[in-house]
Amino acid sequence: MARLGPRLTARPSGAGRRAREIAAHHQARLREVEAALPPAGATLWEVAQRMRWNRPWEEMTAMSYWLALGEAAAHVRYLRRRDRVRETASGFPVRYEPASVEGDRQLDEAAHPPDPR
Repeated sequence: MARLGPRLTARPSGAGRRAREIAAHHQARLREVEAALPPAGATLWEVAQRMRWNRPWEEMTAMSYWLALGEAAAHVRYLRRRDRVRETASGFPVRYEPASVEGDRQLDEAAHPPDPR
């Protein structure tokens, strides 16, 4: 169960703490997706293959592939909206590539909201 995410089996002491844990988890996942994008670009399938999962890619079920592709797509879409990733030349299948290194501060700020204490 520990591989499912940050403390899915344990209850943090407060909602703010849990929100920060989730934000940190998503920040790590976004960086993982960025690292999975080579300069020449990659398809969503290729990005998902390069991400870390709770079992080897080759051993996943069809449903697990479907869910992995959905997660990869959600993270790519998030990064694309923040100009961190862009589509390469039009065509099929769609390929994505790193846009630039600008915006790191925005990504960090989104993942680490201020502590309201």
